[in-house]
Amino acid sequence: MHKITGKQCKAARALLKWNLSDLANTLSGIVPRRIESFERGMVHLAEWENKDMVASFKKEGIAFRADMEVVLHTDRKEERLGVQVNGAHVVLDVDQTVLADSTVEPDASAASLLQDDVPPEAG
Repeated sequence: MHKITGKQCKAARALLKWNLSDLANTLSGIVPRRIESFERGMVHLAEWENKDMVASFKKEGIAFRADMEVVLHTDRKEERLGVQVNGAHVVLDVDQTVLADSTVEPDASAASLLQDDVPPEAG
């Protein structure tokens, strides 16, 4: 069984667009406050809590990879929703920092900062 981290849990919720209560409603005996504490690294889950959480995410198409990647497989969701959706994923580095999140629009201010570094054309 795969033991997930708090950051992976938060990334999986983001991919599913779930809040803490949404996840807690799929679990037996785990309240939103405990999930939030887990995601912040303040508590560790018991083995049964981790098992239930992973099973709940997997049922919705989430996969946890050994390289800290969290992926949403939409093939099951496409059948359920009847729409064509590309897969979404979140990539975490070894420090569990989010490196890429395909569910978030790129920040326009970051693009403008990059443009500010380009010298004006001579002319």
